[in-house]
Amino acid sequence: MTRRAPSIVWRAWWFLTLALLVRAAADGALAARCAPAWRCAPVRLDVNRATVAELTALPGFGRARAEALVVERIRRGPFRSLADLERVDGIGPTNAAAVAPWLDFGAPAPGR
Repeated sequence: MTRRAPSIVWRAWWFLTLALLVRAAADGALAARCAPAWRCAPVRLDVNRATVAELTALPGFGRARAEALVVERIRRGPFRSLADLERVDGIGPTNAAAVAPWLDFGAPAPGR
């Protein structure tokens, strides 16, 4: 009796199964050892010390709005709360609430 060679479908199925098993084993074995080298931590921006460039990183803040905030801070003193941001032209309650998670109202700038 002669032995038949496996068909191409059988070979393809076997190769695909083997490849999936190797991939699953590699994912499980490598995932435990490959922890991320760094982690992202939320950064809060001190609105009383931030520069115009730093403020433009906030969502909804372009250069004009960031400059207006810095000018208002120079003219009328530091911001003590989220409500104080509304004294800047172009910042209303909605804008202030949108950037609240990224802002800190720490100690006023020196000399204030």
